[in-house]
Amino acid sequence: MSIGPVTYVNGINATVWVHNMDGCSVTLTHYYVMDMQGDVYSRLNWTALTIPPGPGVRLTVLIGSACTSCTLTGNSFSFQYVNRYVILFVMANNVQFHQTTGTSSGSESLATNSWAFASSTNVTLSLQNLGSTAITFLSYSINDTSGNIWKNSAWNAGPIAPGATYTANIAIGYGPGGCGSACTYTGTPGAFNTLAQGTWYNVKLVTALGTTFTIGF
Repeated sequence: MSIGPVTYVNGINATVWVHNMDGCSVTLTHYYVMDMQGDVYSRLNWTALTIPPGPGVRLTVLIGSACTSCTLTGNSFSFQYVNRYVILFVMANNVQFHQTTGTSSGSESLATNSWAFASSTNVTLSLQNLGSTAITFLSYSINDTSGNIWKNSAWNAGPIAPGATYTANIAIGYGPGGCGSACTYTGTPGAFNTLAQGTWYNVKLVTALGTTFTIGF
């Protein structure tokens, strides 16, 4: 199972994208959220969630006053963009998966709020800067499940101020509406000319500071 970006709805509510990469369904039974001081919110009686293989599922993680069934160990805390948190999910068979979110001062941190297929050659990503420094992108690549890749090394997107959201356009193809001569293609000729709902894609965004963010959808 792959845990994707975490988005803070507010100080006591976060959403997490979870992608089941196995061949069978998995069931999540409880979760923990820990801050960097070791304070922990535990939700042990979470309604069991079954996640089938395939496209990602958005989960809601509540803490504080939003989670009446949570127990607190240590001091109360809330989600803040510039802090770091560990969110740990536990499956019915006690297998654990975790994601560290947030950022330390001066680091780049990014969340994907949503995506939409604007056309057969374009997908838009709604991005949010969770860090404390502005983010500017220099390139992107997108690949399908067969490993065919489109890469745009002449991309120039942003900047995104800390806490701000930004809509990024990811295009493929040499034709109208695509990325044209700015893109290079690697893979089986003609195998990856369009984007389609229900198909898994992996996008890598590279910033001016050299940070690579990977987004799956």
